[in-house]
Amino acid sequence: MIYWLDLKQKAVVYISVETQASTYQDRGEALSSFLQHLTECKNIRPIHLVFHQYDLYPIPHMEQFLKESVTYHIYHSIVVESHSALQHIYGEEAAQRIITSYNTTILA
Repeated sequence: MIYWLDLKQKAVVYISVETQASTYQDRGEALSSFLQHLTECKNIRPIHLVFHQYDLYPIPHMEQFLKESVTYHIYHSIVVESHSALQHIYGEEAAQRIITSYNTTILA
């Protein structure tokens, strides 16, 4: 279900995922589609996305999304149990780049 937002108003969007009825990949791809929709919007106000319990729905190609989203004024906080959770999902080198780059705050 997609809700249209008034781009001049502040908005909070909470995305809840059903972890028992979906796969790891399903959740990541669904969130990736939503984020792609955000970047396709024109003239959007700055956005700060908070990815809570990120290890439940990792986004495919997260590094690329983080890099590109800076040009759309999209900022990020990623909440994970530990830095090792990011390393498990993306590998040690990519996790380190995510932690240190792209206007992203990591909360572990």
